[in-house]
Amino acid sequence: MYQAGTLSGNPLAMAAGIATLEILKGKSYAALDKMTESLCNGYKDLFARKGIPVRINRVGSMFTLFFTEKEVTDFASASLSDTERFGRFFRGC
Repeated sequence: MYQAGTLSGNPLAMAAGIATLEILKGKSYAALDKMTESLCNGYKDLFARKGIPVRINRVGSMFTLFFTEKEVTDFASASLSDTERFGRFFRGC
């Protein structure tokens, strides 16, 4: 059966996935949650220093960034995220 996807079988994606699983091996979901919280707090600090408004919505180890000062709770509020102005921050990385 043929299966395709954006990164299906991509060697770099596979290596990154394996490395991530090795890092997480033996750790609990609580530890993963703490690592993600630390990462998100680092993002908040970084964007604050750069003067970039950001909201981070997170559930456990899943998170997403929105470039807005307002709370994001639905499609309408997510649409207020200024990806044109602040997306360049990531394009330069």
